[in-house]
Amino acid sequence: GESNFKEMTRMTNALYKNQNRLGQLLIRLNEEGYTTLFTIGKKLLNEMKEWDAKMVQRLSKAYDDVENFENGFTAHDLTLLNQVDSDIPRLTQGAKKRISELNHQWDDLKKEGEILQKDKIPAFNTACFQKGMGILSSSKP
Repeated sequence: GESNFKEMTRMTNALYKNQNRLGQLLIRLNEEGYTTLFTIGKKLLNEMKEWDAKMVQRLSKAYDDVENFENGFTAHDLTLLNQVDSDIPRLTQGAKKRISELNHQWDDLKKEGEILQKDKIPAFNTACFQKGMGILSSSKP
């Protein structure tokens, strides 16, 4: 429902902001010759981009918030949410089935997002700290 959607947008926006920060950090790592950190960071950036692409299809580089999407998981969820929250009180079997499918998909996507936020980003930060380099925030947008 709506709380799921808010959680999705929060997580997607937070990870997208980190994705942009990581892009900037990679430029520095490359320029300053931190080859190993650069390689690890590049892999992390690709994983973050893949996750983001599943969640939203961004319309343009000018917009970096989830509200500006064309399609992607959040769009499917919002479309269904709008249909279900309309004045029609009857929830069709098809809609119930779709809600169940989307909730199941979100569980998987959320796990992937949490692994990025709670494991992979902190591990990369630790590696950077050990070399005296910059930092990504773990979850706050």
